Amino acid sequence: MPGGQPSEKSANSKQQDNQTTDDPNFDPIVDIVHDVKSKKPNAQIHAGVEPNVFQTVDKALSITDHFDFVVTPISKSESNRKSKHLDMRHMMVKNCIQGTDMLFRTSSWSNVVVGKIDEQAFHILADSDPSNNFEIYQKVQLIFEQELQWASHLSLPAVLLPSPSKQNVVPFAQLLHRAVSKCGYTNIWIRFQPDQWEEWNQVRIICEHSTKISPILELPENLPERDSQTERWFGEPIRGIVLDKNLFQSDYSLSTKHAFLLQRSFKFDIQVILRGTTNVDELFNMRSYLDDLKSQLPPLTEVELFEKPYWDYLQSPLQPLMDNLDSQTYEVFERDPIKYKLYQDAVHRALVDLKNQSSSSSPFTVMVVGAGRGPLVKASIRASVQSKIPIKLYAVDKNPNALVTLYHFKKTIWSKMDVTIIHSDMRDWNPPELADILVSELLGSFGDNELSPECLDGAQRLLKKGGISIPCDYTSFLSPLNSAKIYSEVKTFVTSAKPLKAFETAYVVKVHRGMCLSNIKKVFTFVHPNPELDVKKYDGLDLHLVPDNSRYTVVPFTVMETSTMHGLIGYFECTLYKDVMMSIHPKTFSKGMFSWFPIVFPLATPITVKKGEELNVHFWRNVDKGKVWYEWMVHNKDTGFVTPVHNLNGRSYKLSL
Repeated sequence: MPGGQPSEKSANSKQQDNQTTDDPNFDPIVDIVHDVKSKKPNAQIHAGVEPNVFQTVDKALSITDHFDFVVTPISKSESNRKSKHLDMRHMMVKNCIQGTDMLFRTSSWSNVVVGKIDEQAFHILADSDPSNNFEIYQKVQLIFEQELQWASHLSLPAVLLPSPSKQNVVPFAQLLHRAVSKCGYTNIWIRFQPDQWEEWNQVRIICEHSTKISPILELPENLPERDSQTERWFGEPIRGIVLDKNLFQSDYSLSTKHAFLLQRSFKFDIQVILRGTTNVDELFNMRSYLDDLKSQLPPLTEVELFEKPYWDYLQSPLQPLMDNLDSQTYEVFERDPIKYKLYQDAVHRALVDLKNQSSSSSPFTVMVVGAGRGPLVKASIRASVQSKIPIKLYAVDKNPNALVTLYHFKKTIWSKMDVTIIHSDMRDWNPPELADILVSELLGSFGDNELSPECLDGAQRLLKKGGISIPCDYTSFLSPLNSAKIYSEVKTFVTSAKPLKAFETAYVVKVHRGMCLSNIKKVFTFVHPNPELDVKKYDGLDLHLVPDNSRYTVVPFTVMETSTMHGLIGYFECTLYKDVMMSIHPKTFSKGMFSWFPIVFPLATPITVKKGEELNVHFWRNVDKGKVWYEWMVHNKDTGFVTPVHNLNGRSYKLSL
């Protein structure tokens, strides 16, 4: 959750002070929860308590002996809660606030207290029409701003508000929007039930997607029938889930559906807030059940442990033609336990097929183009040994630093193999002979986004007629994406000098907080050897008529659940050889592989889409003499809404040839 910045300086808080309030990953309550958790060895979840009756702050804080934070009113109004009038005298006196800042050190306020704003005022606002009774609106505004300022003064990380009524979302959100700039490091949490997603979306839009405003999800006794109605909330910046005592059965367990939803939320480290009782034994039993529920989750796999630091972390796609990869990048790729086994299988199958078609005893020529530090060379050698079919290998790479490793291997582990190291761009090298098999690993997260088509078309002249390319084809895929987390991360890259650049750039990212809003569909397919490539002879010189790899398509999608579309998420499938497949498509994913994360194409302005609406995604792959770039836009066929074309003429993001 986003949170405040403690004013008391320590080694830890100084580090926190360096973070900006717009950083969606920064939250002192979560930081403190980790500290407290070290004192609670049996704790599995981050849990707070919202007492069901008013208590003094010091008494409420006594609960934190067993919990991580407490939600407590900032003030106690003495007015009758059924009254339609607001007592200005009570507002100005700050009932039960005076002197509370002297009860505890600032670090206590900022670490373990979430303030609850006067709910009576917002209930009255919900029952009123501010346009006809502006005085009520002004009084609520005064109460809210006064209590928010007090919370900020105490360095509270967050304040909790009741949910808005459907008819008064606009004045409610306008109050918040006005207040955001005045609340310092204190964030604003708002209660919502699962069926109030549209109200939350309105608040979010009116407040211009502020990262300081977040939803708290209150679970009712009867959850929505469609799982997608609750699933979409996990793409939102939920800061906690509220569980009332009434949801728990006599043995302090939850229904199967509630338990499943809670286990789903634990994967995102979402906090739980227990309410409905102040009985410490009851609260402890409720928490113990939740701790046990989380402990039942399977441990992260080795691949998930590798991916975890990259969850929702934006990375720029590689540009291997323009940049030489560093040793660390090579090392990450080489650790993949699945990819090179698939390549080995593909080369093995290809060698066996070639041998069955040939009566010659001569070694087959295998060229690894873009050899890097040699993992594909090793895979090809293993395939040769496995099939007992001899090969002659060429390892071609333009990176002079990678060649140091290749030459080392040639002198050591490849000393008895026929391996020739070539320092050249594959598109420029003139080989002494042609290849039976051309092996490469030039694919990006979208298949063609690291210029594999251009590279392999340029290298196709190295391959014998009828020779085998590994890979032989690859297809890109897209789906509309809901992820407020990704959107907020992209916003952190926006600059006044280039306000569009961040939202017109593609990012490689392991999306954790997000969901696809429709089925995943095909975009572009590339085949190698390219049947469109024509080589002609002219005056003894080879003239290579390279095909145009630019593309344009319109991909239709049907929205599966009312939500917000923040961009497009892309994947690829690849045929290495015959039925040897390699994929990051969720339905055909090569289990255990981690060399590629999906790619995201953001939208500058998120779009609200309704269940059943028809979207057309227009997608271009453009090529000119020096670069390749993508352009994208979305058209809602039902509403007529269209986005601008993103990255027009490659103004923000391009791949250099």
